[in-house]
Parts: sequence; structure tokens; C-alpha cells
Amino acid sequence: MPAKAERMKQLEKFKEERELQVNLHRIIKIQALIRGAIVRFHRIPHLKYSRMAAKQVVDKLIDNYIGETYIPDILLEIVTMNKVSEDFGLYSPATQLLLEVRQSIIAEAVRDEVESVAREYINRFID
Repeated sequence: MPAKAERMKQLEKFKEERELQVNLHRIIKIQALIRGAIVRFHRIPHLKYSRMAAKQVVDKLIDNYIGETYIPDILLEIVTMNKVSEDFGLYSPATQLLLEVRQSIIAEAVRDEVESVAREYINRFID
């Protein structure tokens, strides 16, 4: 009989230890489910929003660069580097005079304005 009692004690001890292991395993599973829910409902939408916001910022930077820097530079090149009007001998004397006046105005006024605007934007970026 004492051997049977000893076996019963060992069985009870095993059941208690196994129950603790099972409960620990269940707790770990619950923790994993909660972590998964946090990632699915909080972290993933935040990452999607961050990527979308970053894409919008880059798009705005590109639009601003194209609209404020690139297009005005192209227009300035078109206005100041018109190869057809550089040879004033092709035109009548009155037109030649007008073209020379236009060329001097462009050389002085437009270049001064462009330099001032460029300085202003450079100062904005530096500050």
C-alpha cells in the first residue's frame, strides 16, 4: 500500500506541475494573440499612414521644385536665350532699335530680378 500512496503523490505532483505548464502555455498564447491584435490594429495602420504622409511630402516637394524653380528657369532661358533675335541685322532699323532696347532691358532688369529672387530663396533655405 505504501507504494500505491507514493505513486498517488507522484501523480498528484505531476498533475500540479503539468497544470502549471499548461496554464503557462495558455498565458503565452493569450499574450501572442494580444500582441498580434496590437500590431494589426495599431502598428500597421500607423505604418501605412506614415508611408502615405511621406509620399505626400515628397510629392509636394517635387511640385514646389518644378513650379517654383524648374519652370521659371526654363522660361528665363527662353526669354534671355532667343537665338533668332540675337542677329539684329535681319530686321529693319526700327525693329533693330526695339530689339536692342529689349535686349538691354532683359540684361539689366530681368537678371537683377532673377538674382534677387534667387538670393531670397537661398536665404529662406539657409534660415
